[in-house]
Amino acid sequence: MQSDITPPYALDTTSLANASHSLTERIYYADGSRSEITRSVEINNSGSKATTKPTKSTSSTLLIVLGY
Repeated sequence: MQSDITPPYALDTTSLANASHSLTERIYYADGSRSEITRSVEINNSGSKATTKPTKSTSSTLLIVLGY
């Protein structure tokens, strides 16, 4: 399981086994509310590397939890 609570938010999938994994994003807002989204992702570390730009949020805390 991995989590990231400080920007820039990132998930290092290179240490994950090639398989289907469940990814949950939890956002905690300044007003005390929260939202949660869970997606199934297929990890395949045998291909070429992709790069993405992280995004920043100023009014919420993002927690990414990955379990399998």
